[in-house]
Amino acid sequence: MRRARFLGLAGVAAALATPAAADETRASADVSAGAGWSNNPFAGQGGQSSGSGFAQLGVSPSIRILNERRVVTLGGDVFHQEYFNDFGGNTTYDGYADYSERVSDFASVHARAGYSSARLGTFGFGGLGGAIGGSLNPVVTIPTDPVTGVGAGVGLVNPGVVSPVLPGAEVGAFGAGQRQRTLNLSADFSAQLSTLTSLTGSGFYLNSKFGGRRNAVADPLAVSDYDGFGTSIGLQRRISEQTNLGVLGSVAKYNYGAFRGTSRIYSIQGTASTRLSPFWTLDGALGVSFIDEQRTGSSTTLSGNASLCRRERRGNVCFQAARSVLPTGFAGTQVQTSVGVSGSRQLGEFDAVSLSASYVDLGGGDRLDTALGPLDDSYALANATYSRSIGRRLRINPSIYYRKVSGGNIDRDDDYGGQVSLSYRLGDIR
Repeated sequence: MRRARFLGLAGVAAALATPAAADETRASADVSAGAGWSNNPFAGQGGQSSGSGFAQLGVSPSIRILNERRVVTLGGDVFHQEYFNDFGGNTTYDGYADYSERVSDFASVHARAGYSSARLGTFGFGGLGGAIGGSLNPVVTIPTDPVTGVGAGVGLVNPGVVSPVLPGAEVGAFGAGQRQRTLNLSADFSAQLSTLTSLTGSGFYLNSKFGGRRNAVADPLAVSDYDGFGTSIGLQRRISEQTNLGVLGSVAKYNYGAFRGTSRIYSIQGTASTRLSPFWTLDGALGVSFIDEQRTGSSTTLSGNASLCRRERRGNVCFQAARSVLPTGFAGTQVQTSVGVSGSRQLGEFDAVSLSASYVDLGGGDRLDTALGPLDDSYALANATYSRSIGRRLRINPSIYYRKVSGGNIDRDDDYGGQVSLSYRLGDIR
């Protein structure tokens, strides 16, 4: 007994004496240049242009500091397009700091701070986040990284399922030439309470400001600065080797200024995730959101999301749908319903192709009629990208796209185009 106790104490002492794993730093930057053509790159009113060619430059630096338990990432994008006729130059940029840590074998934490600046209605072939369309033209994407707290009614227990249009997609204000600057702070945690039960929680703060704003009191078509904050808590229990069930509650408040007032959203949802086969998974949340708006009164709406995904070694595909209550500066709080599909396929050692399409009904247009008629309230986007690696650092990326803004009385030409770009990785290639 004494020997066993001695060995146990010695093991604990040895573990405490073992030095923590050394941090590893990985620094890199993607530099890109390209050219292309776009029919209506800022989603302006019809008849203003017959399209234009453009040249583009971009840089996306990133620094990752990581060890066995912790990852800290600092990064951003600066992206510029110069049009040959009818349109002026356009620069989009963002920056972020991301922190995640497994604080124990049973708990992990995550926090993120981000800032972005973009002209409303812009289409970008690279832009924010280094993805086609970026945050300016968000599409349904295959879930990868946790996303937290951008509205009440989003299934945060299954954080990879997100609405394809993010807060700040001010579709009704496309073509106005205004610039939107957004600050987003979020934090979340997950804890394993037992072998079968887990707890998750999140909180966020969002601040959105617009350049070139008009007076919202005198002009109902003007956009308004807004901010918001909220939190969520969820409980999930494993009922079999393949299936988890849970419940999620969330609350959020958004302030739109004196003219549009404030909104509060309270949501309760049931959540589920299951593995249907070695390749297919199904995740979702379904419930109800209660909306209390100072300007228009109270209402109730269905909210939730669903994601059906197939993942295999050479490719993946996801079908997604979401209905959530999200803020906009143009029309206050809106119920956004979206559906989409996305997929990618590795064609060979050096070649890959990705396709995506999504449709979003932004809601609110029927209750926001103005002298110019109902506001635009729907957005559709489809794009296709081919990527070929040339060596370990150089990549060529041709892509094409089509998008349409509709639902209002303003006549807008559909936007479509394509581009070819080259990108080169500096620094770490992982």
